[in-house]
Amino acid sequence: MKRTIRVILAWGLVWILVGAPEALMAAREQGAQVRMTLTNNEVVQGEVIGVRDETIVLLTSQGDRTIGITDVATLFIKDKSGMVIGGFTGLAAGVIADAALWHSYNSDTSDAEAVRGILLLPMIALTCAVVAAGIVGGMLIGNAAHKGKTYKIQGMTPEEIRGLMENLKKKARVPDYK
Repeated sequence: MKRTIRVILAWGLVWILVGAPEALMAAREQGAQVRMTLTNNEVVQGEVIGVRDETIVLLTSQGDRTIGITDVATLFIKDKSGMVIGGFTGLAAGVIADAALWHSYNSDTSDAEAVRGILLLPMIALTCAVVAAGIVGGMLIGNAAHKGKTYKIQGMTPEEIRGLMENLKKKARVPDYK
């Protein structure tokens, strides 16, 4: 009995350590991902660091870049909520798959006790793997399904631009950027 408890605790610690880097990465606040087409047809992609009255500060692959809203022809804002919704959907799918596996495992009548003793730990690992695969798959599908929204800046009124900038300010990594 003591050995079984130790093995279960060891597996639990392994799963915690495997998941720790993901949790640390998720804790970092990120700004909205955007893609801008400038009036000179240059395309700029990056993460919104901050928004001022007339400018947007982006973190691009080349470093920080400040772009005036008057220089932007179109602005595409990627929707982040797809990963969360997809993750919950994947979690539900993983739990349902695990319930089906567990039901088929428990309904086995041939030497049920011996099978349970042999397969208990692999079944726990399989359960964790199915839930994790469901969550990751759901997040990837949700991320692909939620495209985002494109704004044509040149056709917008000054009030609409101010509203867009306020909305973008809420999605920035630093909402009260100075």
